[in-house]
Amino acid sequence: MTAAQTFKKVQGELKELGIFHGLLDTVDLRVTKIPAWAISARGWFYDVGVGTFPRLLGWREGVIYLPYNMEWQRDLLPVIRHEFAHAWAWSNPSFLKRAWFRKAFGRSYFGDKWPRLSLRCFEASKYWLSHASAYATTSPAEDFAETFETYMRWRNTLDRFSMRPTFYRKLRAVETAVKTQRKELLHG
Repeated sequence: MTAAQTFKKVQGELKELGIFHGLLDTVDLRVTKIPAWAISARGWFYDVGVGTFPRLLGWREGVIYLPYNMEWQRDLLPVIRHEFAHAWAWSNPSFLKRAWFRKAFGRSYFGDKWPRLSLRCFEASKYWLSHASAYATTSPAEDFAETFETYMRWRNTLDRFSMRPTFYRKLRAVETAVKTQRKELLHG
């Protein structure tokens, strides 16, 4: 699948969840001329403002950016799902500033960082019990985005994660947040 096809697929998933229209329907996709190795990222989204240099390049908020060499990668689906989590934070920051987020993820989505961990073997670490991936251990924002991606992928079979109780609670918190956001979008 191309990046555009994958983007449309994720938009369809978000429509099924009821959190697309009125929340994420203005998010766009752009494949850049930058390779992934140059920025050490498979994708990105400016959820709290665009810096001076990216703005000079014409980049803006509300766009999921992909390096050009990611366009045909097999792992585009999780990358775009992950970036839509950041788009949610950008589109409705007050929703992610509520108590549910701090309760589930331990800190605020906005601005808080955790100490950078070097996890050579994530699955063998204690963090495997509480995080979706090694990358999720870098900040509450990335923890949320990785958890949201996992939720979208496995939303019909979340019990598979019950043996990881802390992570499972995060998944259920995201599930509840999705349902709450859907209700709020429906009832204005």
